[in-house]
Amino acid sequence: MGGMESRTIPRLSDFHLSEDRGFLSAEDPLEFLPPYFSPWVDLARDTPKLLETKQLREHVHKLPLLDHTQLRGQQEWYLARVVLSMIGHAYVWQEGEEGVPDFLPRSVAVPWYRVSEHLGVPPIISHHCASLVNWKKKDPNGPLELDNLQLLFCITCPRDFAWFFLIPIQIEMHFTPALPLLVQFRYFLSGWKDNPALPHGLIYEGVSDKPFQFSGGSAAQVATVQCLDEFLGIRHDDRPGAFLMRMRDYMLPDHRNFIAAVGKGPSVRNFVSNSDDQELRTAYNTCVSLLRDFRSLHIRIIASYVIIPSKRAKGHQVEGLANVGTGGTGIMSFLKSVRDTTAAALLPDVSGT
Repeated sequence: MGGMESRTIPRLSDFHLSEDRGFLSAEDPLEFLPPYFSPWVDLARDTPKLLETKQLREHVHKLPLLDHTQLRGQQEWYLARVVLSMIGHAYVWQEGEEGVPDFLPRSVAVPWYRVSEHLGVPPIISHHCASLVNWKKKDPNGPLELDNLQLLFCITCPRDFAWFFLIPIQIEMHFTPALPLLVQFRYFLSGWKDNPALPHGLIYEGVSDKPFQFSGGSAAQVATVQCLDEFLGIRHDDRPGAFLMRMRDYMLPDHRNFIAAVGKGPSVRNFVSNSDDQELRTAYNTCVSLLRDFRSLHIRIIASYVIIPSKRAKGHQVEGLANVGTGGTGIMSFLKSVRDTTAAALLPDVSGT
């Protein structure tokens, strides 16, 4: 009858996703942890000024090793990962790409690793902890909209750096494109995989004597866009496709499992391609075209606000980021490949015109 093949359609509730907020938590994030964890919270709040005075590492060395098992409830675990991620990345990148330490002190490494392990994600900054659970409403009774949001924690304090994290929330809510990223803050999101500043990775003291290699925060971790790829049946080439799959490891398990379930569900692309309904094909192609245009815009933004300024910054801290994304990819070749594969998913007309 031309219907879709019979496969289970995932329900949002099966993946702890909200019909109102999607990949955002159904509850507003916590702003505070219990007093026992105040050393983490206080240090995370002081991170911007301690980076300015180059004293962040000194304060980390004085940080006590706290018992992460005293955290209670999912929201506390989320907030703990936020503050530990801010502290961890600030510690590693305090001096930019010069003088990068090859180990992370146990006072941060152990709880960061264990909290992330509990949540099913790697101990590295990611879209989830930098954006999705790192905000509060300016007006608690106001709407969940960009103008009413502010960050709970930020590695550096300029307003534009806050937008770097807040804009993806708007994407998750409304599928709208992000504002330009400011290159001078990018290395704080860099990880320790495929990064020449940390070629062997980073040792998490008290966790393992062997260095870990993790990719940093990346737009490829935005679940909404990967969901659209699966829903529209867009299949990317080997290397870009493998990178996108690896970026799912940095999403919460429920989020990556939902994306996988969408991909295993009824194939929209097969249904449309087997149909002679031109109006249906036009609607499908409109969706693909908008996603292609979004990716083309992303390329222009990265070229104008990341690649060109990075090359002009030769000899400065950001020089190594000119051609590499914070997730560790060859940034332009990856973005162009993903854009081109999206464009190739357009279906031919069947109208006979």
